Amino acid sequence: MSEFRRRQAKFIEIAILIVFLISAVNTESLGVEYNAGVESIFSYGAGARAMGMGGAFVAIADDASAVYYNPAGISQLERAQFSGLHVTLWEGVNYDVINFVIPTLDYGSFGVGVMRIGVGEIMRRDQYNIKRGEFDYHQEQYLLSYSLHITENMSVGLTGKLSSQSLDNYNASGFAGDIGALFRIPGHPQLTLGLNIQELFASGMKLKSRNENDPTNLKVGLGYEILFGGLDNRIRFAVDVDKTERKDPITHFGAEADWGGNLFVRSGVEPSGVSFGGGVAVGFIGVDYAFINSEEMGDAHRFSLSMKFGKPLSLRLRERIAREESISEERFIIFSRREKLKNADYFLQRGDSLAFLGRLPDAEQAYKYALAWDPDYEPARQRLQDINPELEVMREEEKIGLRRSLEVEFTLERARQLAASEHYPDAIRELDDLLATDPHNSPAASLRSEYNLKLEQNIQTLKLNAYSYYKQKDYTNAYYEYQKLSQLQPDDPIVKGRLSEISNKLQAALHLKQGLQLFGEGNYSLSAVEFQLALQYDPEDNTCTEYLDRSQNNLAGTTTLKEIKENPQIWQLYLDGIAAYQEGDFQSAMSKWEKVLRDYPTNINTLRNIEQARRLLKNSGER
Repeated sequence: MSEFRRRQAKFIEIAILIVFLISAVNTESLGVEYNAGVESIFSYGAGARAMGMGGAFVAIADDASAVYYNPAGISQLERAQFSGLHVTLWEGVNYDVINFVIPTLDYGSFGVGVMRIGVGEIMRRDQYNIKRGEFDYHQEQYLLSYSLHITENMSVGLTGKLSSQSLDNYNASGFAGDIGALFRIPGHPQLTLGLNIQELFASGMKLKSRNENDPTNLKVGLGYEILFGGLDNRIRFAVDVDKTERKDPITHFGAEADWGGNLFVRSGVEPSGVSFGGGVAVGFIGVDYAFINSEEMGDAHRFSLSMKFGKPLSLRLRERIAREESISEERFIIFSRREKLKNADYFLQRGDSLAFLGRLPDAEQAYKYALAWDPDYEPARQRLQDINPELEVMREEEKIGLRRSLEVEFTLERARQLAASEHYPDAIRELDDLLATDPHNSPAASLRSEYNLKLEQNIQTLKLNAYSYYKQKDYTNAYYEYQKLSQLQPDDPIVKGRLSEISNKLQAALHLKQGLQLFGEGNYSLSAVEFQLALQYDPEDNTCTEYLDRSQNNLAGTTTLKEIKENPQIWQLYLDGIAAYQEGDFQSAMSKWEKVLRDYPTNINTLRNIEQARRLLKNSGER
């Protein structure tokens, strides 16, 4: 279906729905006299199936009883169908309904129905209460329905009603009409909306002196279908709202479980009570049952019978298509040589025209059509050979174009992924490479502008953060931020300078830390080396300068082991301390070495030994 036809169909659906809604809102303005009570005498229903679902059937309406419930629904029937209902109410009152529907392939669906309620043997009495014979009362309604699919998702239906009434010697008749619609929600085929406006344009019936009209009634419903356990098993849910003139709205709820169209279980709820039911279909015959528990009428059992006739519409359609194809094939076979040549020549000329316009693929197809009419038609075969080299070139160009298109899409996607991880320079490089070969690629140009802006924003944020850390002398975080900036701006001299400066400060801090540790251990020679290295990275560090001077001063006044050996008594104390250290008596070793320090306080070896013994003593105490 063309786009225009789809839009036209959509417009028709919406327009009809609006008409129905407007009609529904204005139902009270359609009548003139309201002398018949608050609802139709035939509102009891038309089938045990709908009764078993609590009367919620206007959006389902897929059997012959749709003549009453929603005339638009008869367009859903695949086969001709008959349904009948007989109910004995009370005091000999009989209620009967018969419906018959015939669907067609070309002219829509037609339905007829008869509804009758009546009672006989009513005793006639005169003014003195003396029996004067008997009389009957009955009322009939004859229905003629038509339905048509106006779009793929919507069908509408009309029902004309002729009503007659007889009471003793008085008779009356009148007419009215119903309008129905059934709408399947696009994209949700399991969901349907049903509408039925009953008793429109009623003429009324006048038995003696008073004209009576059945009140206009609006039925609106939703239906929902769920498949389960296989394609032919389904559960249907339905909800209806009835609004009759001068009467509050009534809501009906119903559900039906369907096993392959052969076995059914139903239930329903309405204000007057609850209902249950079921059904069995064997071959072309079906029987439906409903149990109704009503506050007004008590418990009731209802049965209805249905029969299907003829072939399904889908089968008839397939047979028609097969028949038409067969006829077409036979006609093709009996074409004379002259007719074949005539058609082949037509397509040859068409192919020549298309080739002249440069539409070689279309010309190729036309020449092939010519050969289909006459496989031995040499001019068409020669034309195909003539255009084949150019077609090969065109197809190769199409392949190259398609490959290039895929490469472009791949490059754009790769650039997007890089940008998503904030690798904007790499993303921009990808886009620059693409624009170098395709300068007019607007998506690439647009993305490049976007990523350039984000790159600038990212750079500004990094600069602010890096400078903030730098001013706070948080050189570790500052170095990290400037390092990220250097990846985005590798040639920026300020970034390079700050990285070099911060790197020197971090190196100086590392050497200062090691120097302070060595200084605390009394290793003044190594601490002096670390402080000198620190000053090479940061000459203005006053702490390094101070500790370098202190290390050098301590080194100037230190004594060596050679000097201690010249004092036998002190040397013996030093050796005793080593012996105690080796035996694990760290406290005694420290005591002896402290006596050595009284005479030689700057001896580095003794100071290191005491510090080592102190650590080992501390570790042994922790264990």
